[in-house]
Amino acid sequence: MLTACASLSGTLCFALPWLSLTQRLSKSGAAIAGWDGVTATGGSGILLNDTDFFPPGCVSLNGIKIFGDFPVDKVVSDTATLIRDAGCGLDKLFHDLLRAQGCVYRRASDFCVYEGGLSAVIRDQQVLVGSASFMHLMEITLPQGLNVKNAVFCAIDGELAGIFALNYTLHGALEPSLNSLIRNRVTPVMATRDFNLIPAMLRQRFSCRWTRWSSRRWNGGGAVR
Repeated sequence: MLTACASLSGTLCFALPWLSLTQRLSKSGAAIAGWDGVTATGGSGILLNDTDFFPPGCVSLNGIKIFGDFPVDKVVSDTATLIRDAGCGLDKLFHDLLRAQGCVYRRASDFCVYEGGLSAVIRDQQVLVGSASFMHLMEITLPQGLNVKNAVFCAIDGELAGIFALNYTLHGALEPSLNSLIRNRVTPVMATRDFNLIPAMLRQRFSCRWTRWSSRRWNGGGAVR
């Protein structure tokens, strides 16, 4: 009896305090890393989110293309809904687009976050939002000869519905700030929710000196809010 009860109570003693603590820490931008997360930073580290790399105004919409017979308002609404539910740094950009198109957010269920994209069910239709690599992973057919480096793709029921091309402008204070962190032996750790913000994108597009600081993304050991 003691052995059986101990296993049940042990899970409750860990899970409930963990949940309470992570919810409280998330309000101040902190997270519980676990041993693997701590050792990955090599000591002192700081989490950088979407707005740390690209504050509001540094990401702009470069064009929209709708495919198939999908209405524009549906594609915009579905994409904006998933971006908002993910807490992505693109939320303001798509919120402004939503208002400009006269659209509204929609109710989503079965929301899931993947590496490189998002999925949810909206009005009994599966909606996928993410990068081009995520669309390939989900077996969504993309147009031949597509040449869009940074974009948000939307697919509905397995069919490509829209592409939102984005333009990222590097803020002038970003590189000096990162160099200052490195000089003080503080390791920057990417904790971004924008699926376009990966080390390869920053290195290729903006020629950042990633060899001088850690390019590792947040890879587990805890929850990042």
